[in-house]
Amino acid sequence: MKPKNFKLKFFPNGKTNGLSSAGRKLTNGFLSLIIAGTMCAPLSAQNDRTVYVCGNDGQGRPVYWKDGIEVPLVDQVPNGPWGNNVANSIFVDGDDIYTAGNEIYTTDLTGQYQARYWKNGVMTTLSLGAIFEGVIGGTSSFYYASISSDDLSRANSIFVSNGNVYVAGKQGYILHYQDTYYPYEWHYAFCGDCATLWTNGVPQILAISNTLPQTYSTECKSVFVSGNDVYVAGYGNQGAGVYWKNGVETALSTDGVSGAIVRNIFVSGNDVYVCGYYGTTYGYWKNGVMNALPGAGGVTSIYVYGNDVYVTGSVKQNDIPAGGYWKNGQWTSLSITSGYDFYTAYTNSVFVIDNDVYIAGSVSGGLGGLATYWKNGERITLSNNPNSTAKSIFVTPGSNTGINNVTQENINIYPNPVKEVLYIMNNEQLTINNLVIIDLSGKIIMSLPSQSSQINVAHLASGIYFLKIQTDKGIVTKKFIKE
Repeated sequence: MKPKNFKLKFFPNGKTNGLSSAGRKLTNGFLSLIIAGTMCAPLSAQNDRTVYVCGNDGQGRPVYWKDGIEVPLVDQVPNGPWGNNVANSIFVDGDDIYTAGNEIYTTDLTGQYQARYWKNGVMTTLSLGAIFEGVIGGTSSFYYASISSDDLSRANSIFVSNGNVYVAGKQGYILHYQDTYYPYEWHYAFCGDCATLWTNGVPQILAISNTLPQTYSTECKSVFVSGNDVYVAGYGNQGAGVYWKNGVETALSTDGVSGAIVRNIFVSGNDVYVCGYYGTTYGYWKNGVMNALPGAGGVTSIYVYGNDVYVTGSVKQNDIPAGGYWKNGQWTSLSITSGYDFYTAYTNSVFVIDNDVYIAGSVSGGLGGLATYWKNGERITLSNNPNSTAKSIFVTPGSNTGINNVTQENINIYPNPVKEVLYIMNNEQLTINNLVIIDLSGKIIMSLPSQSSQINVAHLASGIYFLKIQTDKGIVTKKFIKE
């Protein structure tokens, strides 16, 4: 008999037997909780959406899951610290699946890892090379320096727009320097990291320490493209939280030097949102102004849908950080208590579509975490391997949204991509009641007369949009690319 308030869930990599009276399941020696709630329907039946999640499989491999089916990004488990073998970010553009992360590539345990991205499972190692050559300030004198990359680089975030692949991360650097007091003596030292944005594999250094030795790290944590503008959040030359717009830095801390910690960036219209914290204040900056989140003990990602702001993170619950998310400052916990046991949710990424909230992370209640995502609070387990985790989530809309009898073939649009005029082909002569164009954040960009058969989009910034068509038979959503 199933315990009260608990129902069985399907696990992609395991069995559903082994439940105890407390509603637990033993899987590969790992004690995990079967979380209360109804079993999620197959995703193909849920408005024809596809859910993509990337992370680590708990066995040392970067992976992604497509509708719960695991796809390894490497053929075998690499050597070295497993935590560095992870896909940190995922982005879907049309039929192409992009992931970015790190992979150990040495055969020993020295932990040498490199930034990579994968397109449909095909790996690209992000190029390194010369970073700087010239005179930089030292603590007591000036140095003539030749700085080159070492073998420690990370890819934290990926975004694809207009066929261009943007990856935010960092690369370590090695300094070969010559003290001006002793011009014939060359020295060698590992100095630290420099914030790097790769565009189609070509690195651009956004920040690097201008003092020696470096006492702080610089790094790009997140990238977002809006139209022709590229936004990156990370740590600048002084080690403080900043964001860059097309390479121009904006400080987020009050003194521009220290304190601000950033995690993720999102752009909606003309508004720039960056989540993070400053001192003991956790929340997000909107156009440089901090909005504190009540009770927050950590923040990890941000998503803006229409007028709603979603932030994942944690608060203290039973003296343990409990994961969940805020919607417009209102907290929802995804951690649960069962009897004397407390099962902690760790939330890493959020994606919102048609007001459905998808969150990726893990649940820990025993020996380690289990890779997990939630839809509107309903948990779906991705892996039964302890120490697996889900780092990033991306959801693509189906052709149809809502309850309707209209199919994708009933209405078509062309050309796609489009430069100036987008045409609508109403094959079945359906009655169209409403037409709107929506950007990736869910913001309505244009509302159009229902009788429109062609739309002038020449004024739109380059990027990805959705045309939402409400008919007498239901709703159709068409994705198009503005060149």
